[in-house]
Amino acid sequence: MTTEPKLEAYLSELDQSLGQIPVSDRADIIIEIKSHVLDAQAKDPAQDVSQILHSMGDPGSVAKRFLQERGLTAVPPAKPSSMQWLSASIKWLVIGFLGFMLIIMLGVALLIWKFSPLMAVDEVNHRVLLAGGLIQIQDTKEDKKPKPSVKVITPKTSEKTE
Repeated sequence: MTTEPKLEAYLSELDQSLGQIPVSDRADIIIEIKSHVLDAQAKDPAQDVSQILHSMGDPGSVAKRFLQERGLTAVPPAKPSSMQWLSASIKWLVIGFLGFMLIIMLGVALLIWKFSPLMAVDEVNHRVLLAGGLIQIQDTKEDKKPKPSVKVITPKTSEKTE
């Protein structure tokens, strides 16, 4: 048995309007309305489904009656917003930006840790060390020759004659 598309659309809209009621109760109401329409059509085959649905009223008013029987107030179904994607996109862009900034900060911290001290001055040998010794700048004047930073002391030996 095939059902009319108008009846299916009516029942679908009724189901959306009954959104506050539990699913099992909604299914019972939908079955009850569908059987009522099919019974009315069986009693009077000359009557069209759209006429029967028109006599029942729009799905919102039928849903409102069922909700009032259960002591609930009718809430119009939420219409999907065309801008819903915007909030999700902004959220993921912010998360991506913060993640990128975290990676940059960790990279800078690693470079500072690896090449510290960033600058050191060796006055004894007249040079400057940059980036933990990676770059060395030395004074090249003739009168200032590098001096060893460690002083070597050699013991003097004395010879005893007998």
